[in-house]
Amino acid sequence: MLSVSRSTVFRRMKEFGLSARRYHEIDDGELDNVVQSIKIEMPTSGYRMVKGRLRSLGIHVPWRRVAASLHRVDSVGILSRLSGLGCILRRTYSVRGPLSLWHVDTNHKLIRYNIVLFGAVDGYSRKDIEEPDIDWDIAIDHNGEKDGAIVVPQIDCPLSEEKREGVQALLEQSDPDLDPRELYLLCHEYLSPT
Repeated sequence: MLSVSRSTVFRRMKEFGLSARRYHEIDDGELDNVVQSIKIEMPTSGYRMVKGRLRSLGIHVPWRRVAASLHRVDSVGILSRLSGLGCILRRTYSVRGPLSLWHVDTNHKLIRYNIVLFGAVDGYSRKDIEEPDIDWDIAIDHNGEKDGAIVVPQIDCPLSEEKREGVQALLEQSDPDLDPRELYLLCHEYLSPT
C-alpha cells in the first residue's frame, strides 16, 4: 500500500518512538499512585510484576513509564533488589564422607545432535566427579570419624598384573588389626607415581 516494506515501517516507528499499541492516557501522578498501591500490596515486586499487575487492572503503559514510575515511588526497593541480585540461598547439609552423596545433572541442549552431557559433583568436597583418579583423591582426603565408612568408587582396574600382585602382597603382609583408613592410605602410597 505504501510501497514500503513491513520491516521498514516498524523500524521507523521504533526510531521515532511510535507504537501501534493503544496505551492509556494516564498522567505520571496517577500512575505513581497506582504503582504505589501495587507496591503496598506486593512490596517485593519488581518491574515485571508491577507491569503485569497494571495490565491486569486494565492500565496499559510502556515499559519506560513503568520503570520511571518505580524509580520515583520505590527507589530504595530498586537498590535493595539490585544488591540482592545473584544471591542464591543454598541449603546447608552435612555428608558422612566423600562420594556418599552425588549431585547429578544433565544438559540436553545438544540432544538434536544426539549429544547429552552428564555431570556429577561430590556432595562432600564439591569437586567434579569426572575421572577415577579424582574420585580416589577425594576419598583419601576424608578425615572424618574413625569408625565411619569410606566409599571407594567402583572402576575397571587400571593396574597392571605386576602392580595388582604387589598390592595383594602388601595387603597380606599388613597387620590384620590395622585401621582401614591406614590400610587405604598405605595402598594409595604404593600405587601413587613417585
